[in-house]
Amino acid sequence: MGLGGASASAIARVLHNHNAMDSSRSRPPPCAAEVVWEALKKAGRFQE
Repeated sequence: MGLGGASASAIARVLHNHNAMDSSRSRPPPCAAEVVWEALKKAGRFQE
């Protein structure tokens, strides 16, 4: 199951929206998208 650029963009958009909502907190709890994103980065699917 491969993930394309559209999926990466969608994840990034969700992360951006999530972070914007929790900007008042110094360390917001991770949401599902962040957990998935970290897992994908650890798997080496995406490069920052």
